[in-house]
This record gives sequence, structure tokens and C-alpha cells, in this order.
Amino acid sequence: MSSRKKLRFEALTAGLLARLVDAADAFLDSEIENVLARLAKFLGLDQAVLVLWGDDLAGPVPTHSWTAPGCKPVSAKGERARVPWAHRQSLAGKIVRFSDVEALPPEARADKAFFKRAGIKGLISVPLSRSRRIVGALMLASHHAEATLPKVTDHQLTLLASAFAVMIERRQRQSELQERLKYETLIAELGCSPHQPFRRRGGRRHRGGSKAFLQDV
Repeated sequence: MSSRKKLRFEALTAGLLARLVDAADAFLDSEIENVLARLAKFLGLDQAVLVLWGDDLAGPVPTHSWTAPGCKPVSAKGERARVPWAHRQSLAGKIVRFSDVEALPPEARADKAFFKRAGIKGLISVPLSRSRRIVGALMLASHHAEATLPKVTDHQLTLLASAFAVMIERRQRQSELQERLKYETLIAELGCSPHQPFRRRGGRRHRGGSKAFLQDV
């Protein structure tokens, strides 16, 4: 990467970080995908994907992605990516990089088969770290040619990966809050407090202070 392009990439990274930080909750998902698109396009790559594994470390699940026209998109069903070798590298906090899928080590046989099915010829995968815990990975892939990304990009990509990890955590908190609000709304409609314990009455369970809806009939 030339010095001029490096400076442009640093400026782009700063702008993308600002967009993520300033994104409104209602537009967070679309803003994440917009940032993925701009990042992949600048680097001349065909796909950018965020994958998470949460409490289940068995395999990463794509949550957000951008794919160039004419390339095989990421499944919209949130199917697990069967890349055990790359997954182990990410969990160890290592950046995975290859420009030729055939050059992967023998222990990455399952990964190689998956990448070939997905049409991926080159890849760079950067771990998403949050509170000293690896929660996922930012994956950038080439479908049309071998991907050769200079290591000078690693620092900027790591910064973006950290920002993505924060945004994903924010998105999860937002979802949890929405679920909590739905629960409390339901409880309010039933006319009882979510903090009141159940008590038995006539062999049936009721909440203390409930209205006619929960009375014995």
C-alpha cells in the first residue's frame, strides 16, 4: 500500500469509526452494513462479514454483511460458518490471512472446503475483542482474485473490529431492553406487578393483587 493510499485509508477509518459511534439506535444495523460496504470497496474486496458466537463457541454465526454484485452472498438464515481452524485462531486473538485458499495448512481442511463452497479465494479475519474476551470476527474476502492485503492495514482493521464489537454489544443491550419493555407492557396489561410473587389460591397459581383476569372463575 502506497503512503498516499495509507493516509487515505487512515482517514477513511477515522470517518467510519465516527459513523459507528454517532449512529442512532434505530439505524445501527444499517449503519454497520454501510460501514462494511465502504471498507470492502476501498480495499478492493468483494465481501465483508461480521460473525459472532456469543455463549456458544461451537461456531460463528454471521450477523451483518455486505457482498459485491455477482458474488455469492452470506446466507440470510444466520447459518453457522464451518471454519473450525479459523475459528480457533480467532479465539486465540490471532489475525487470519491467506491469499490462496490452497495454501491453508492441512489442519484447515474443513475451512478450505467451506471457503471453496462460498467462492472465497482470499481472506483476512480480525478478531472482535470486548472486555478482553473474543466475541467474534471481522472477515474481509475476495471472490474474484487472490486477496493480498498489506500488514500495514492490520492496525486500522483492529480499531474497526473493536468498534464493531462495541456496536454489537450496544445492539444486544438494545434488543434486551426491547424484550424487557414488551414483558413489562404485558404485565401492565394483565394488571399485576412483575415483582409480586405468585401465590396459590384454590389450587391455582395467581399473582397477589391481580385483577379479575386472574381470579378464579
